[in-house]
Order: sequence, then structure tokens, then C-alpha cells
Amino acid sequence: MGLFSKLFGSRDKPATLTFDLTEEEKLEVNKVFDLLKGYAVHPSVADKLQQGLTARGLANYAADQIMYAEFRNANRDECINKAIASIGKAYSIYQLPIYLYDLACYFELKSMAADARKMYELFLVRQEEYKSDQLDHIFLGERNIDEARGQASQKLRGR
Repeated sequence: MGLFSKLFGSRDKPATLTFDLTEEEKLEVNKVFDLLKGYAVHPSVADKLQQGLTARGLANYAADQIMYAEFRNANRDECINKAIASIGKAYSIYQLPIYLYDLACYFELKSMAADARKMYELFLVRQEEYKSDQLDHIFLGERNIDEARGQASQKLRGR
């Protein structure tokens, strides 16, 4: 079974993932939650906020690992593997389509062209269907969705 199937299941059977966060991932997630210390959260959004912030922390960790991969050639594959695992966890917790785009980019860094292509395609489909709300804008931060869509389309056209 390929990594794509493990993360997203097959047509016949949805994926059911269970996982633990690594200590490094927990530290990054805690940093995100620390930004909200002292703030009150309305109970109607508490669960969604918790899931979104956890996913955002995992996405931050994944991005840091990619940055480290660029500077630490000796540990490059290990860092990219950590990024792939972390962004997969982020998407399973909170389904922001941009995490699929990130996963596609990370697959490219590992020369996993077929998996990257599938992720770019899935990103474009899910992004088209996606309806964001106010909290999603917090989780997205400074991400440029239009730019990601354009880059994914270019990659699929082979440019």
C-alpha cells in the first residue's frame, strides 16, 4: 500500500489513522497554544479551535523540518520524512486543503512524483469545494491560496 493510500484510504475504504505526536511536534503545538494563554474562548468554537491550532502547530513543525532539510544535507531525508508525517497528521486533524499542497511539495522533495501529482490534483479539487470560515483565516495565517493553486496547476501541466 502506497503512502497516498495510507493517508487517504482507497475508493472502497476510508482511511482510519491513529497516531501519536512526537515530543518535537508536541513542543511546536504547545507554542501555538501559548499564543492564546489568558484569552477566553467561546464554548461553541472550542473544539474547532483546538483542532485547528493543533494542525497549525504540526504544519509549522513540518515547515521547520523542510527548512532544516535545506541546511542539513546529512539529515535531509530524515527531516523531509518528519515533515511528511507531520503535515499528514495536520490534515487528518483539520482538513485545510493547503496541507495537501504542502504534502505534494514535500513528496516532490523526496522525488515521489506520482504521489506529488496525486496530492496536487487532490488539493485543487478540495480547495475548489472548500468553504472557509472566520477561524480558518486564523489557521491559514499568511498562506496565499491563489498562489498555491497556480503553482499546483503549473506542476500538473508539467511546467
